[in-house]
Amino acid sequence: MILVDVLVPEWIGLHEWKWQHRKRAELGPDGAALDVTSTEGIVMQKLVWYRAGEEASDWHSRHV
Repeated sequence: MILVDVLVPEWIGLHEWKWQHRKRAELGPDGAALDVTSTEGIVMQKLVWYRAGEEASDWHSRHV
């Protein structure tokens, strides 16, 4: 089983940048694919969440 988080933000600022730099992930030999956030986009979003939480979350800082 695969669990997936789906977030649909406003398409401005960082969110727009992440969409423009998304990556295509192939799901199998049948050609099925989907777009995912790039590694850089994930790191940048984690830093935004870390700052928004007043840099109190050890979880976000460990994952960056």
